[in-house]
Amino acid sequence: MTTRCIPAARLGAIALTLLTLALLAMAQHGTLPYIGGPAPELSLDLLVQAPKEAQARLEALKNKVVTLLFWSPTCENCQAEFPHMIDLINAMPDNRFVFIGVVNAPASEVRAFLQETPIPGWVGIDRDWSMVRDYGAPGTPFAVVINRRGLVAAFTHPSKLTPEALEEVWRGEVPDIPIGTPLGWQPRIWRDAPPIYEMSISPASPTREPIFQNGPMLGARGVPLRDLLAYAYSVPPSRIVSHTFLLDAKYDVTIAPKPGLTTQQAIDANTAALQQLLESVFPIRKRPGVEELDVYLMTTPDGGPPSGLKPSEQSGGASLLKRDDGFVAQGATMLQIAEQLTRELDRPVVDDTNIEGRWDGAFTF
Repeated sequence: MTTRCIPAARLGAIALTLLTLALLAMAQHGTLPYIGGPAPELSLDLLVQAPKEAQARLEALKNKVVTLLFWSPTCENCQAEFPHMIDLINAMPDNRFVFIGVVNAPASEVRAFLQETPIPGWVGIDRDWSMVRDYGAPGTPFAVVINRRGLVAAFTHPSKLTPEALEEVWRGEVPDIPIGTPLGWQPRIWRDAPPIYEMSISPASPTREPIFQNGPMLGARGVPLRDLLAYAYSVPPSRIVSHTFLLDAKYDVTIAPKPGLTTQQAIDANTAALQQLLESVFPIRKRPGVEELDVYLMTTPDGGPPSGLKPSEQSGGASLLKRDDGFVAQGATMLQIAEQLTRELDRPVVDDTNIEGRWDGAFTF
């Protein structure tokens, strides 16, 4: 099987406007923040160090990447991280990036500490621990990165933050850094016994490798929102665009349809339920448009059978399991393989094989 690049192919695009009002309501009702979700409002009591006229509110910081650095003057672990934090802040001098130290200590003590240990950026007092609670900070030091649309992009240890990671956040991506888990937040796990009926979605760790299977249950673990939308609406992932939501954020989804359905009926019911679930959690408006994109065209030599693949004997839905060196397809159509290649190559792959049926095989890169 081969691919070749076609320049400037005109492909339809779907722009998704994901309304944030419902997401903000979730934060207001006590839900801990998660990667891809709205950041809780900043509730600092006082700014002891900041530019004149600075306002520590998300609306005032719109279109900036905000890094919250939770630290304490008496924290020994913080002392070890201050040199890295100082270097990082000094390495990002332009006004696209704002660093806010969040400290629970008397203002006089913090000012005296800053005289001895000058830390650039803003520093604010969280007198009643409200920001610690709202952001689920498990201790100090701890860092939360908020993208320029007010969405949480990372929870991590300050030592893991780099200028490159923050530039990724500026571009609207989930940075490639280890996660620091907020207090009380645990990833969803599979139950031992299958439910009679279930439809659920929950945030997943950004480091989790995606797994997706549909039939007779739909199970997605660590699957980016972009891919969930692509599957639900039968649209290639590369054609999904959003300027208001983090499409790289990962989620776990479980849909168990009512009993008594055939495998194909369950697959169809699961797909319809996935649309309903996504529209309930992320209110979506679809808008058609046109973009010019370079794409790969997937073909086979002389139109023959695909090399390295064999007809699948698997019944039910397809599974595409990502590995470090590629992915394994089981019971997948050529269109599904092309869509997985699109994700792997970060460029649209168009199926031009005209080959039907379902196939098994491994793809390595």
